[in-house]
Amino acid sequence: MSTQNPNSKTRKEIAAEYGIDPRTLYRWLKEAGIVLSKGRVTPVVQEIICQKFGKPKPVQQEKT
Repeated sequence: MSTQNPNSKTRKEIAAEYGIDPRTLYRWLKEAGIVLSKGRVTPVVQEIICQKFGKPKPVQQEKT
């Protein structure tokens, strides 16, 4: 039975929200002194990231 929070995200998902490569996210976190544990990123840690770097801008869909 999994107790994983449904609102948790992967580092790749968070990087995509900011429009950056996951390696860039890792570098930003390292420079900010934010250490993530293994596994998915919980909403509490996501909020810490947002406080440090600001809320990611919504991705606009291309008009076809």
